[in-house]
Amino acid sequence: MIGLARLRPLALVRRFLALGFGAVLTTASAHPTHVSLAEADYNRDTQRLEIAVTVFADDLLLALRRPTAAPASFTTTPAAELDALIRAYLGANFHVRANDGSAQTLHWVGRELDQDDGEQRLWLYFESPLPGGPDGVRLHHGLLHDTIPQQRNTVAVRDGARRTTLVFTRGDSAKMVRFSE
Repeated sequence: MIGLARLRPLALVRRFLALGFGAVLTTASAHPTHVSLAEADYNRDTQRLEIAVTVFADDLLLALRRPTAAPASFTTTPAAELDALIRAYLGANFHVRANDGSAQTLHWVGRELDQDDGEQRLWLYFESPLPGGPDGVRLHHGLLHDTIPQQRNTVAVRDGARRTTLVFTRGDSAKMVRFSE
């Protein structure tokens, strides 16, 4: 199982931030551009896809409040209750299907709230078993598409030196992981 300490320094996500996404992710609280960046690393030793997703914290809280109209907060909602809400939302909006088509379980690792330049981002860490490796796996990253029509989600998938990037907008279905050799 992956740990928060191992996932925190996400090199690829940090590179995205350094290359200009930082301006998008650290705009004023009204942030007119809505993006989510994810890194999915295949760990050959454990045969698991280790995933870290970052979203604007206020956008996720809005999505969590929507189905029940119950307030969700990082300061007043008990941690176990907030984790349960996030896990349920994640399970409904982020999917991993093995190359045989079977739905893979998402195993929750944890979350981390990060504040940079006055904007709060939430890091979600989870993993999924993939004994056959990531080739041909179908991913769907639909977080926040239900509440923010212009939401754009990017997933950078890595398997050793092989890399590919999948981009999801509202209405997109699952996409297949294919590495260009």
